Amino acid sequence: MEIKDFLVTPVYIILFSTLAYFIRPHVTNAKTKGYFLPALWFSFLGAISLGLVYQFYYEGGDTFNYYFHAGIISEAFYDNFKHGLKLIFKPDILDGEILEYVSKMYWYKDSSAYFVCRSAGFISLFTFNAYSSIAIFFAAFNFSGIWALYSSFQHKYPKGSGRLSLVILFMPSLVFWGSGILKDSICLGALGWLVWGVLQFEIGGRRILSVFVIALSAFILFVVKIYILICLIPALFMWFYLKRIKLVRGFTKKALLAPILASFLMGAGFLAAYAISKEDNRYTLDRVAERAWITAYDIRYYTGKDAGSGYSLGKQDGTWQTMLKLAPSAVNVSFFRPYLWEVKNPLMAIASLESTLAFFLTISVLVKLRSYRVLFKDPFLVFCLTFSLVFAFAVGVSTYNFGTLVRYKLPATLFFYPMLLILGGQRSFKY
Repeated sequence: MEIKDFLVTPVYIILFSTLAYFIRPHVTNAKTKGYFLPALWFSFLGAISLGLVYQFYYEGGDTFNYYFHAGIISEAFYDNFKHGLKLIFKPDILDGEILEYVSKMYWYKDSSAYFVCRSAGFISLFTFNAYSSIAIFFAAFNFSGIWALYSSFQHKYPKGSGRLSLVILFMPSLVFWGSGILKDSICLGALGWLVWGVLQFEIGGRRILSVFVIALSAFILFVVKIYILICLIPALFMWFYLKRIKLVRGFTKKALLAPILASFLMGAGFLAAYAISKEDNRYTLDRVAERAWITAYDIRYYTGKDAGSGYSLGKQDGTWQTMLKLAPSAVNVSFFRPYLWEVKNPLMAIASLESTLAFFLTISVLVKLRSYRVLFKDPFLVFCLTFSLVFAFAVGVSTYNFGTLVRYKLPATLFFYPMLLILGGQRSFKY
């Protein structure tokens, strides 16, 4: 970080805080009002802290690679405004005017990574290309989506406002890894907005706005991390199925309609996920197992070999059969590891404490028979569980590095921890 960070960043923190102060009455209620500004400031702290950790602890990393690309885009704008516009809005068109800039950007052809670069590059125009100021913008977007998701949970389970805020707004890993100049902050924000949009559409409120939010959020996930969308769609269709079947009155009608509705919705969910996966050859359903195998070994033995926090679930061979056998271990490593005795650095210690908390919460839920009745009475909680398990399996089997996994698993924990709290304290929520 440089002197300009100390000069520009406080200005944007004040501006965003002032804006948030005026927005707060429209997006909060008596129970949530007190969390709004503290959660925003905590997000800003997470964004700045992530930059400091990457600068002084890791001495580089993805967040500064995105910032490096943003600097090149900013430079292009200052040289010739038209060149900057081409780099942001026409990244697939390569001509001699922008070749000198493109030649410096090794992520230019990576559409998902370059989306982050373009976003940071555009923001850099208003922040004098100060790293921490750009990070504040990313944190603000992430916070907006997370708050929308928290508001949705709070609306459904109003008695749990305080405890839900702890695992959605103030969970250290979610705030730290999800607030900086990374793909994760964009994806978590978009994921929160997408689920908010679906819930708004379901209750019949602001449907035009809901459709717009869903479409925009889905597009962002599609571009940045398509596999989140692939895991999300089947879970959403499961939610729709259970919600619709609950509306059917009479055992006979349910028995007749359930398999038909299930076949239709599950088939539609599969086809939607398949259609989306075909847009990226790396994630076509017939190559998922191979891709997981390649990614896991790349992170474990190449890109993440120096991190000292690798793990292995067993030998993979790129086949579905082998990958599915590792499913229990993959879910376990995503939610409950690293264990306390596997800790090798301070960041792993924080992740381990959260994993230990998740383990004891899970055990407390599993031993309560009422938890199962509550779970299957609430289609939204089934959605949370389905998405969490599918996503935890996907990232656990394809990462093989605790340092990377703590970031990649965030979308799963965003729904898993609130679900555990709700099931573990049914009487004090709404049940």
